[in-house]
Amino acid sequence: MIESSRGDSYPGEGIGFGLRVLAVLRQKAIPMRIWKIVLLTILILISLAAGVPKLLQQSQELAFLAHIGLGPVGVTVVGVVQFLAGILLVPKSTRLFGALMAILALAVSAIALVTAGNMTLGLATMVPIAIGIAVAVDSHWRRNKLAPVQSD
Repeated sequence: MIESSRGDSYPGEGIGFGLRVLAVLRQKAIPMRIWKIVLLTILILISLAAGVPKLLQQSQELAFLAHIGLGPVGVTVVGVVQFLAGILLVPKSTRLFGALMAILALAVSAIALVTAGNMTLGLATMVPIAIGIAVAVDSHWRRNKLAPVQSD
């Protein structure tokens, strides 16, 4: 056993330093719950901020979504989906559906950006899509974990 200066003991020889570093990182790390709240907040804000310009029919939104064949009605539909996704992400009971809607709308935007030739912003849109996937997986896991068990 290897002992640290605080009296903690770690099993093994030669790995004490690495284990001490991991112990310090674990103590200093931000709890996972805070990360989930931060990522959820980011996804909510992105969904709302992306939906409003489409609902207002801004010319830039109309132009880049026209590259995939969406007219003004299609842009409005995407805007409604994005805005509604942001709202549905707030309550836990609708979070999974909101995350799936956000992923779908962000994917449409990413495809439109890439086809319009804006590869950088199109690829950057993958970050909120990944956040949406993480939120959806977490919501699905929580829903199934906390669901009452049916007995025969």
